[in-house]
Amino acid sequence: MFQIEPPGSRLLQGLSQHALASLLNRIFDTALSAGELDFLHDRRLCVVVADSGPSFCVSLRRNRLIVTPSTADWDLRITDHSYDFLLLAARREDADTLFFQRRLVSEGDTELGLHLKNFLDAQDVTTLPYARPMAGALTGLIRLLVRFVPSHHRLRT
Repeated sequence: MFQIEPPGSRLLQGLSQHALASLLNRIFDTALSAGELDFLHDRRLCVVVADSGPSFCVSLRRNRLIVTPSTADWDLRITDHSYDFLLLAARREDADTLFFQRRLVSEGDTELGLHLKNFLDAQDVTTLPYARPMAGALTGLIRLLVRFVPSHHRLRT
């Protein structure tokens, strides 16, 4: 059977861990300086993109975010499909809705998950570095997904 690869999955797979860490450190530079991400110190937050393969862990060491391959050793693991992660990043959907619809799966340290959710909810994405190009890229990827991927592959029950 012919399977459509979700838009953006090759981009995610192609980003090296170092490049992703550099991008995250640049985007959250102000928050890092203010200690707003200290809750990640020596903790492993793993992100699993279920339909496209990339998975990685993010930790805080020496006031810098580091990205490592996903392993079985994590404090919090968040799993969802690329479409939902794009919607979250674009602020077109919220994590609570996806969680209660059983689309976003959060496993592990609940307190760490709440810290992460509160931190992300408090971010004014319009003031973050690269806000405009990121918004354009996210909108484009979402449009491609809606156009070329059947809805039953984007939305699961």
